[in-house]
Amino acid sequence: MISSEIGEPEEVVHELMKYMFNSNKEYVTGELKSLTTTKSTIKSFEIYLQKIKYWAKNYLGILIPDPNKVNNNDLKGIAIEYESMFF
Repeated sequence: MISSEIGEPEEVVHELMKYMFNSNKEYVTGELKSLTTTKSTIKSFEIYLQKIKYWAKNYLGILIPDPNKVNNNDLKGIAIEYESMFF
C-alpha cells in the first residue's frame, strides 16, 4: 500500500520502515542498522506495525486495515452467496 502510494519499490519502503520504526538496532561497522523484524517477539512486531500504521494514516493519509478485519462489503457478499446456496 505505502509502496504504490509513494512510488517506491517495496524493498525500499521495507528498509525505510525498518529504519524509522524498528526499535531493534545495533551498530555494525560504525553504522546504526535496523535488525531483521523476523526475529522480533510478537509484541514488539505488533508495536512496529502499529507505528507504521499510525505514520501512514497521519502523514500519508493511508488507512492500513488490520489483516483480520472484514469490511461490510465483504460481509454483504458472503450473505448473498450464502442465501443463494440455501434459499
